[in-house]
Amino acid sequence: MKITSIAIVFCVLFIPPVFSQYVPDSSWLVLREEMSPPQGLVPLGSIKVGDRWRSDCNYEKTIALAKKEAGLVGGNIIKITKLKRPDGWSSCYRLSADVFHAEDLSVYRKQVQIKADSIFKTMLPDTASYALLCVYREFTRNSPAVPVHIFIDNKRIYSALNGLRHTMKLTKPGNVKIWTDMSRKIDFNIEPGKIYFIRCHVDHNILWGISRIEFADPYTAVWEFFEQEDHTEFFKKEKRDFSTDDIYR
Repeated sequence: MKITSIAIVFCVLFIPPVFSQYVPDSSWLVLREEMSPPQGLVPLGSIKVGDRWRSDCNYEKTIALAKKEAGLVGGNIIKITKLKRPDGWSSCYRLSADVFHAEDLSVYRKQVQIKADSIFKTMLPDTASYALLCVYREFTRNSPAVPVHIFIDNKRIYSALNGLRHTMKLTKPGNVKIWTDMSRKIDFNIEPGKIYFIRCHVDHNILWGISRIEFADPYTAVWEFFEQEDHTEFFKKEKRDFSTDDIYR
């Protein structure tokens, strides 16, 4: 008896998910370590976000977990008291924080925004016909040698290295996609006169590091951005050539 084997091949069309540009959450206020606790408010308690049972461990996910924990005790202000960045022991951001509640967040948010706004004005004049893209990668001992390559549409615009920051002018407005991982392209609407912050990091699986980027809240990111060393000054000091465009047309 003759047996005929038939192989049936199924083709699955994979459509990469599209991620959205960052939209600030006006219902919460997150205060960094160096910022003062909100005056006149009594802490509702303290929270910790560790790395147990976590696989997606970037900064924004860690803050989202902190908000969830703080919400359970009725809080809407998180004052970070200790932030641990990814290191040789863990690929996760971890934090401890005090939790507060304010009926009117705008009073406390304004104190943070006034100082940040003064910095923004020095970075971009009111009459600017272009936008700024501020890219940074916080210093970490977690895969420090792995670069994060960033693309707008199909053009590579920058490679973010460990502990460095860089600012680019975006002279062409409109809708584009920005990405480092083709399966995680982010819709990006470039508008003249605006400043955008991109936080870069490297996630880990068992075998290798995976580059990630995310839009960051400007009122949080501006402090993180200027904590990193300037890209151009770093390579000038090192007497190494790692030139990069600072204008995307």
